[in-house]
Amino acid sequence: MHLKQLLNQGKLRRHKTSKKEIGNLLELVKRDIKDAKVKGLSVDRKFVTAYNAVLQLATILLYCKGYKPEGAGHHFTVFQAIKNRGTQYLIMKNLRFLYKLNKAL
Repeated sequence: MHLKQLLNQGKLRRHKTSKKEIGNLLELVKRDIKDAKVKGLSVDRKFVTAYNAVLQLATILLYCKGYKPEGAGHHFTVFQAIKNRGTQYLIMKNLRFLYKLNKAL
């Protein structure tokens, strides 16, 4: 769905992010990726932990586009929003960074 539609529906609001906010989210991503690799952790818990890492990465991309999800169903809103072509371009542009981040863990 187009970002402006989500904004008009009240599912997104304008948001100005900061380096600190993005850094905090990246720390959550690093932690969750690391935790998802813990031996002996149930498959269900690994999935939930990995899902949260992906959600945080998608949230970072949305914040960088100047938006923040609002209200109930915000997980769904984040994933709807990143389907947007402009956001997909941002994802592709930053894949190298995300790859390096994963390698660093």
